[in-house]
Amino acid sequence: MPHGMSKGDIWHDKRVIRVSFLFFLKILCACTTSSLPPTTLNPYLCLYTAFVSFLLFFPLFLFSFFFLSHLTFFFRNQ
Repeated sequence: MPHGMSKGDIWHDKRVIRVSFLFFLKILCACTTSSLPPTTLNPYLCLYTAFVSFLLFFPLFLFSFFFLSHLTFFFRNQ
């Protein structure tokens, strides 16, 4: 636990992780369903596309989340 953080901050960070991850999944589902034509909406193909997109975007998601959480932690302690 970093210096100056309380249990409320940790709970808030867990909530931010959950909300941002759900938002990320919603964007991912919207991208995969809109990029495929409705006739070729094979569930396995959709899962495969979602998995590949997840592998591509997950490092970017982690970087942006940690950057934003450290930024809010920095401004909260000013």
